[in-house]
Amino acid sequence: MHEKFLSMCDNGFILLDSDYCIIETNKAVSVLTGLSRSELEGVAIDLLFDSFTVAKIHSAYSSCGCSELERTFSGELLVVTGPVLDVQISVNCTIDEEKEHLWLIIKNGSSSIEIEEKLRKSRLMLSTALESLPFDFWINDAENHTYMQNSISKALWGDVKGTRPDEVGADPLTTKKWLETTKRALAGEVVKGEIEYLMDGQRKIYRNIIAPIKDDDQVLGIVGMNIDISDLKEALEVRDMLLKEVHHRVKNNLQMISGIIRLESENLCSDADREVTDQIINRIEAVSLVHEKLYQAGINRITHISGYIRDLVDYIVSGVNVENIIVDYDLDDIELSPDDTIIIGLIINELVTNSVKYAFNRSGRHVLSVGFKKKGESAEILVSDNGPGIIEKGEAFEGCASPLGFRMMDVFAQQLGGKVTRNSSSSGVVSSISFPVKKTGV
Repeated sequence: MHEKFLSMCDNGFILLDSDYCIIETNKAVSVLTGLSRSELEGVAIDLLFDSFTVAKIHSAYSSCGCSELERTFSGELLVVTGPVLDVQISVNCTIDEEKEHLWLIIKNGSSSIEIEEKLRKSRLMLSTALESLPFDFWINDAENHTYMQNSISKALWGDVKGTRPDEVGADPLTTKKWLETTKRALAGEVVKGEIEYLMDGQRKIYRNIIAPIKDDDQVLGIVGMNIDISDLKEALEVRDMLLKEVHHRVKNNLQMISGIIRLESENLCSDADREVTDQIINRIEAVSLVHEKLYQAGINRITHISGYIRDLVDYIVSGVNVENIIVDYDLDDIELSPDDTIIIGLIINELVTNSVKYAFNRSGRHVLSVGFKKKGESAEILVSDNGPGIIEKGEAFEGCASPLGFRMMDVFAQQLGGKVTRNSSSSGVVSSISFPVKKTGV
């Protein structure tokens, strides 16, 4: 067991007699010196170490006083081939059965120096990297004390190394927010959000990110950053204001065009001509309503498609001279781009107009169902009525809008990446369009 332990030891082991001659060594000493164990036995340490190191060993032995103590210092080990080695030497003096033992533990100091140099360079690279970051950056330990800051962090909050968030001296609301987010990060959560500060009387908004530093499942600390997005937020607010103004003007212009067409239609003699102008006005209204919704929301996407569809269908139904129309809605809210919303509005306009004008041309209870449902990565428009259905007569259709309306719906569906499906029976017409939902951005 004794031999096995010494052979496995990475550090050199030398057992000396009272004359400082070698009694026993392990394999590590042979590796360091280039001498075999048999060559080392009986050799005085003067042949292994320089005179200064030998003097240190003698001094350490004398100070031990033959008590179980250890003395450690740096020295030089002479090597058969190659330069001397910088080593760490531990001198140990023990007494066993009234017999004293002097033994040395030799550790290659050059590897320690290399490690120290690598650590120094790593620290320098880390420090340089942190200082190059153009935002507030900091690291806290597992007890939530600040361990490291870059210069931007120090400029904002002062040098707060060693302090907790509640000891920095920030205002109570900011301190409360800090304690909440750092507590979550120390529990292992990556916390992201926006935080607002009042600095020198100015409102500042920062993108705040705090993440745990982990060693397997153990949280050693947290790393945090505050990125100033005040200028970006201000620019976005200006952009949103300009977009709202654009949508407002487009809506007004479309309504003005619609009004002009409506005035001109009063001079038309035939009902067929007036019907054409009514269809044009409804299509303009479908587009105008999108811009009204965008103006009201102040964003560049439609988030409440259900409200838009309701308003559009109600407008169409209110414009026809048909009583007892019941509209049954089944609508999901999906975030859509303005372009897709306009196309959807035009499709629904054609389908609903077709139903209220041609399916409900007789007395009775008229039921119109309008659906817009999310199905996985797709959405489906579904419009049905309880009219008499479509009767095909040659190339024309009885009880439906003009073929132009159908062709327009087919083109609009293709623009969405979908296809129109129509099922007609004596109990009514069901039209549906399924299409993939595109991701939207601000």
